[in-house]
Amino acid sequence: MICDAEKPVAIAGVMGGENSEVSNDTKNILIESAYFNPRSIRKTSKYLGLSTDASYRFEREPIQLIPMRAAERAASLIAEHGEGIIIDGSIDVYPVIIKNLEVTLRIKRIERY
Repeated sequence: MICDAEKPVAIAGVMGGENSEVSNDTKNILIESAYFNPRSIRKTSKYLGLSTDASYRFEREPIQLIPMRAAERAASLIAEHGEGIIIDGSIDVYPVIIKNLEVTLRIKRIERY
C-alpha cells in the first residue's frame, strides 16, 4: 500500500486511489515514480482480481533506473504545458543500489546477426 499520513492512497503498482486524482481544483501535485518488483505486483493483482494498466506495465520488468528520470520529465511537461512551477528538491529512496549493466560485444558477432 502507498499511504499518506492519514489514509491509503494506492495499491502499489496495481491501482491508484480516487483521492489522489487530479481535478480542475488541484493546486499542488506530488509526482511519485516508482519501481515495484514484478512478481509482487503479479501476485497482488491476481489475489485481488484487479488487472489494470498499471499492473500490466509493472508485471513486465520495468527498467529500474527510469523512475527518477520519468518524474523529472513529467514535472518539466507539467511546467511547460500546464503552467506549473517546479519546486526544487527530489527524494530518491530505494533499498538496493542499482548498478548500470555493462555488456561487452564484439563487432564481428553483431555483424553476423
